[in-house]
This record gives sequence, structure tokens and C-alpha cells, in this order.
Amino acid sequence: MKSLQPNGLRVLSLIPGLFASIPGKDIVSMSSYSTLQEDDGLLGDNDVPTDVREVFGYPMRGVRRMELIKLLVDTAEAQGIPIRWDHRLTNIEQSDGGVKAIFANGYIDTGAFLVGCDGLHSATRTVLFGEEPTTFLGLTQVCGAASPNQKRGSTCIRIDRWHQSHSKRQG
Repeated sequence: MKSLQPNGLRVLSLIPGLFASIPGKDIVSMSSYSTLQEDDGLLGDNDVPTDVREVFGYPMRGVRRMELIKLLVDTAEAQGIPIRWDHRLTNIEQSDGGVKAIFANGYIDTGAFLVGCDGLHSATRTVLFGEEPTTFLGLTQVCGAASPNQKRGSTCIRIDRWHQSHSKRQG
């Protein structure tokens, strides 16, 4: 499960018809829990997602990762935008005219901008900023799919809770 933030949804809304097609449910409230033994568990509830929509014009939306990936791939292909799978980025050259992506297999592609969707150990980030170690910040977030009135063992109906846990930083 992914939580799409308002800034990401704003960018996705620039693609005609995409925003309305994004599956999932808007997140309407958040609960924070501690996983530390000395804490009672629930740290607090809030309705920040409602405020986020009012301030930024877009909600926070919970969406299943594979559904989102399929939608993005299908949309790109329908627009005639190729996706390069199994290419390892080795260099990026930027200019006033756009960007050039250079891959280990010798393939070079150019465009107005480059989107790097390569996760925690991002080759895009490494090429742009150098080798930086990742650091655990002590925050783990998990999205839960459940209705507040849901009975145990029933099917999930909607996403309406966001859970965070804070733990002591190691090292």
C-alpha cells in the first residue's frame, strides 16, 4: 500500500484523465502508535489529511502499489511514452534543452525531464548526488485498510487510518 501525497497527485493530475483514474481511497484521518514497551501504544489521532486537502487542493490517497504501477504503465503506453525496463542508469547529462540518460548497456535516451522510480537504493540519486549511505530515522509508517466500524474477519471496506510508529534511533 502506498500513500500518494498532494504534491505527487498534483503532478499526476497534469496528465489528462489520470487523476480521476487513480484507484484507492482518500485518507481522512491518521493515528500514531508507539512500538516502545514503555508507551501505551496510541499516541494520538488527527484529521491532518482533511487539512492537507484544504491547503494543497489535493488529498492524501492510499493505493495498492501494483494497481498504481499498472495504471501508470498503461497510461504511459497509451500516450506513446516508452518505459525502459531492466536498464541500469550510469550517468545523467542535463542542459537547458533537457536531460540525457545514459545506461550501462549503452542505451542513451533524451527528454525534457527524467523520472527516477528506483526506490531506496536509487541509482538516479547516486548519479546526481554521489554515494550517500541510507540512515534509519526511527520512523516506520504502515497504512491500514479498515473501516472504523469493521468487524473482525470481515472484508476491508475503505482506507481511513494512517499509522505511524516511532522507535529509538540505533547508532
